[in-house]
Amino acid sequence: MTGRTRNGASDGGFTLVELLVVVAILGIIAGALTESIIIGLRTTTATVAQVSGSLDRQKLADAFVPDVQSAQKVEVEGPTTCGSGGTVRGTLSRVDRGVTKTASYVEAAGEGPALQLLRRYCEGEAQPVERMLADNLSEVQSVVCVTEASSTTTTTAASTTTTVGRHCTLSVKDAKGVAYQINATRRAA
Repeated sequence: MTGRTRNGASDGGFTLVELLVVVAILGIIAGALTESIIIGLRTTTATVAQVSGSLDRQKLADAFVPDVQSAQKVEVEGPTTCGSGGTVRGTLSRVDRGVTKTASYVEAAGEGPALQLLRRYCEGEAQPVERMLADNLSEVQSVVCVTEASSTTTTTAASTTTTVGRHCTLSVKDAKGVAYQINATRRAA
């Protein structure tokens, strides 16, 4: 690496071979770093999608279970007095101290071909409060309630059908085709 010239001065520097070795090592390190960054970004994207789906399921359960438990009446695929727009997949209502409280589960258009599941909540004549429970869905099915004695549904596709079943299910499928169900049992028969 260092050599002495005839007059005794130092001729410091690197040889061509040394420089080529350093460039080759730096290339290997840069390739490994680039690959690890790419893998990290892919993992982050997949994790964000998985956490988002998990949060959607949690939000849906947090809303649907208490609504079903307190419902005195369940209606399927009918018009709702609680807001407008979208396709109603189930309406759960109860009367509390003379005030009708209604929660409607509504399928609405999302971004592109994806669907959203909304919860519209009304108390009496007040304006509805709308909350998105899940997005990026490919399918939302109607609320289905069955009796304890049998597994046959008591709902029909007819508009505004009141159910008598106690065990209710809401089924959805996300954009990747993963289906999940939220189940709840009504306290009021």
